Amino acid sequence: MPAYSPDCNADEAIWAWVREDVTTNMCLGTRAAVQEKVGHFFDGLKSRTGEVKTRCRTTLQALVAKVAADAAAAQGDSGPIM
Repeated sequence: MPAYSPDCNADEAIWAWVREDVTTNMCLGTRAAVQEKVGHFFDGLKSRTGEVKTRCRTTLQALVAKVAADAAAAQGDSGPIM
């Protein structure tokens, strides 16, 4: 894996989401204000697990799911893959 690969790192998706929902076009003024707003955002994620799973799905996870689905479909259509 390369030293920096944001498409394979779910943390990058979370921080992009924080920037999108909390800090975009906003000057919060103090570190305490940023911590408060970001803290509220993270607290709110507890009740949004489905959205978290969708938004934080990495490119690698999506690829694995597609390959698994394709393999299952091929196995169902033409029998076991040998």
